[in-house]
Amino acid sequence: MTNRTFRKATIKEVAEQAGVSVTTVSHFVSGRERTCSAATAQRITEAIAKLHYSPSSQGRALRLGKTHTIGVCTEAIFDPGEHTRESYTERLWRGISIVAGEMDYALLHYPPSARVGVSANPFLDGRVDGIVFSSDHSDSRPELIASAGLPIIIINRFVSIPPGCGAVYANERDTVFLAMEHLWSLGHRRIAHVAGPILFDEHIVRAHNAQSDVAIERHRYYVEWMKERGAYDPALLALENSWSPQHPADVVAGWRQMSSPPTAAFCADDLLAYGIIDAAREAGLSVPGDLSMIGVDNSWASASKSPRLTTVDIPVEQIGRESVQALLRSIGGSPIEDCRVAVPVTKLVVRDSTAPLL
Repeated sequence: MTNRTFRKATIKEVAEQAGVSVTTVSHFVSGRERTCSAATAQRITEAIAKLHYSPSSQGRALRLGKTHTIGVCTEAIFDPGEHTRESYTERLWRGISIVAGEMDYALLHYPPSARVGVSANPFLDGRVDGIVFSSDHSDSRPELIASAGLPIIIINRFVSIPPGCGAVYANERDTVFLAMEHLWSLGHRRIAHVAGPILFDEHIVRAHNAQSDVAIERHRYYVEWMKERGAYDPALLALENSWSPQHPADVVAGWRQMSSPPTAAFCADDLLAYGIIDAAREAGLSVPGDLSMIGVDNSWASASKSPRLTTVDIPVEQIGRESVQALLRSIGGSPIEDCRVAVPVTKLVVRDSTAPLL
């Protein structure tokens, strides 16, 4: 079997077909049609159509200093092993692609070798005008990219934004307050928090379980919210330090041993919530009868598993939209402060996992 290779027609071939100089064709395709006669323009048009010629995008980028392409360094929609995150990733990509399309920008999605690598070089080869980049604390590449002068917007990192980087993220104070106010309104006062990755682990390198700004802020605002109401008890904090349940049975067992166990729990994401729900059921507890549960993300599972989960709906599509808009502002020379956006969180989806305290 012979490999099929595409060979792009050259401007020289167009010139030969039309019987004109390369310079004449160059002027014509760059918009200066009036430099040649109508008859010559017609011959060039026919030659372009016959040879399926299109001007070099690389050459145009060199002339204009722009590629009109945005790089995207984040999970693919169908990355193997990411089925629990498909809903989040789909919504993020939808927002990114909608605004990029509206602004007539192409998207370049980097392969896994670049996304999980340690080098900034794949992003600095001149193929893009700027990058939307998913980043955690262990990743030093965003600061290197920014220091090289390439506009970059990082997603969901905001506790310590690297110098020169824009950022787009959900307002996690909104997230926590929506969840906690719902549980409080149902009469719950002993409200536990199951935290995600809030601690640095030197054994975790560039992984989903690496320290997360999102988890840190959800924990911080939970503590703040409970202290403001005189209800904070450090014993109510359960640290999984991961976005997936690690020891849910131990968490539930610890709660049951307390003289005043929690009647509700706010979990840092939906996956953690279902880990606790499964462990609670195995221990003979009813959800929501004995324990009301609330998560974050409004993931695909939250509406399909039993019980259907009450959850805070993070506006992921809007984060995707805002990330491209912020990047375009950065490309246009706006101050970096104008390229850092906290997206409001306004939607709580109430389902079957929460109930009034009896």
